[in-house]
Amino acid sequence: MRKVMIKNEKELIQSFYYNGYDISNYINTTKVVESDNDGFIDGNDYKAIATIRTFSCTNILFYSDNFAYLVHMLPSETIGKNDKFLTRIEKVKEIINNKNPNQLNILISLGASIDDKKMGFHNLDYINSNIKLLTNFCEENNIELNMLPFFRSKFLLFDLVKKRLIIENNEKKIIDIKTLEVMSEKLTKNRKIK
Repeated sequence: MRKVMIKNEKELIQSFYYNGYDISNYINTTKVVESDNDGFIDGNDYKAIATIRTFSCTNILFYSDNFAYLVHMLPSETIGKNDKFLTRIEKVKEIINNKNPNQLNILISLGASIDDKKMGFHNLDYINSNIKLLTNFCEENNIELNMLPFFRSKFLLFDLVKKRLIIENNEKKIIDIKTLEVMSEKLTKNRKIK
């Protein structure tokens, strides 16, 4: 029997509602990832995965057709003050070995409070160097790896079933993930069809 995090779900619903969205239809179907934590869904128990708040932190979403892995990272992790990022990459590798996808997509959301003057909270070179480790792994295992465009958001909800994002930033919008995939950068090379 799955653990339902009612308090966190309620906080998530209230946060989105306060910012102009009614996501009450996601109650009891959303896995909530707390600060400095991660979560995995495969559509069996949960249809969506979300973070409650992201101000100066980073969310990284790894997803394929039938699973999603969402990581909430504190600034200390994205500037390399600890080795937690490497631990996250190892977890993604385990998921890949277990799920054996043909394709994996990565979406990085920086906190809404981050602007060009506050990029000291994040080291994009460090983030990209860790993603490179995953790129090499995917190439060795014949998996296409794609990087979607970066964006900023205070909250993030990813609907695995409908393949859409609900984000809260200055624009406050729902995004069909396919529109971002069109703008993605393929990180792997010479992938053969499985």
